[in-house]
Amino acid sequence: LPCLDMVEKGQCFPLYLYDGEQDTGTEKPRMDSLFGENAPVASGRKKRHALTDEGLEHFRKAYPGAEISKEDVFYYVYGLLHAPWYREQYADNLAKELPRIPCVPGVKAFKTYCQAGRDLAGLHLNYESIEPYPLTITVHGDPKLTDADCRVEKMRYGKNGKDKDLSRIQYNDRITVSGIPLEAYD
Repeated sequence: LPCLDMVEKGQCFPLYLYDGEQDTGTEKPRMDSLFGENAPVASGRKKRHALTDEGLEHFRKAYPGAEISKEDVFYYVYGLLHAPWYREQYADNLAKELPRIPCVPGVKAFKTYCQAGRDLAGLHLNYESIEPYPLTITVHGDPKLTDADCRVEKMRYGKNGKDKDLSRIQYNDRITVSGIPLEAYD
């Protein structure tokens, strides 16, 4: 859960909104995931898409003939807001106001951002279930570690001659992590 300071100053663009009074019974609403898939809604609440019909129509006019759903627009926005070029180009605006969501040229680009948003949301939501890289952790000296041995002063990459060895990270003077595949940096 985010801290209250983040809630107070942050922005949220949800997929769904829940209207109505919450049932005063003992049943509490449960969210199985951030986006509410398979999550039962407490009685007395109505679930609706956060995107209005007018918002959906805006994107359908921009891409005539394309099948576009409210969910597609949500993931398009999710993908677009995480695009490095978008964050760089609109950095000044993003610091002061709500983000403006442009229509990228062409339905193919729209679908690409939509799929990227879906993939990214999957990674953000399911990161704990992804198979970790098979890393090797080497402890130098006494193999029994104390809390002080796990303290990080400054992590640095390993060395391969004069070059950095991106497959190794020197965690501290006692611990080295190796076997990091280069695609992990992507």
